[in-house]
Amino acid sequence: MLQPVRDLTPYAFMIVMMVIWGLSSPQLFKSVPHAVMWLFGTLSTEMLVFLMLAHVCDNRYIAWRPVLAPLPFVVANSSLFVTPLVDEKIMVRGYAIATVAMVAWNLYSILYELREALGIWVFSLQPRKVSL
Repeated sequence: MLQPVRDLTPYAFMIVMMVIWGLSSPQLFKSVPHAVMWLFGTLSTEMLVFLMLAHVCDNRYIAWRPVLAPLPFVVANSSLFVTPLVDEKIMVRGYAIATVAMVAWNLYSILYELREALGIWVFSLQPRKVSL
């Protein structure tokens, strides 16, 4: 009974971290809103894609993703110090770009493995047979 709740704790952790980050650094959301929303969206997407994949494959869902590792450091940079150690705009943009790249790579590898396992055409068009 506690297994599903325990498996979703990283998602709750991510949401709590984003709220703390938003409260401690509201000017960041005003200056680079697109990067912040892309970051939150891709983190959520990555976690939910693996949740769906684990459900379809009937595997245990492990929500702690490597892409979540920098999040506490990003939040600590904004909230623990009077002046951030690293410029927040650069950090958000870099983290968002790295997250998007990692999610894109994960989705590509999932599709490639499905293509190989099922023998279907995913990334290219199959040559058509011309019948006269």
